[in-house]
Amino acid sequence: QLVGEWYDAEDGGQKEYLYNRLKLESLKLEDRDVPEDVKKILRRKQ
Repeated sequence: QLVGEWYDAEDGGQKEYLYNRLKLESLKLEDRDVPEDVKKILRRKQ
C-alpha cells in the first residue's frame, strides 16, 4: 500500500517520499507535523 505523495521535510526542505505509516514513524514525525493532504492520502490508503 504505497502512498504517492511528497512533502517538504523539515531537514532543509529535503523531499521525503511517504510510503506508509511505518515510514512516518521511521521519520520520527509527530502526527501534528504531518501535512493534512498527506494525512488524507494515508487515511484513504488504509
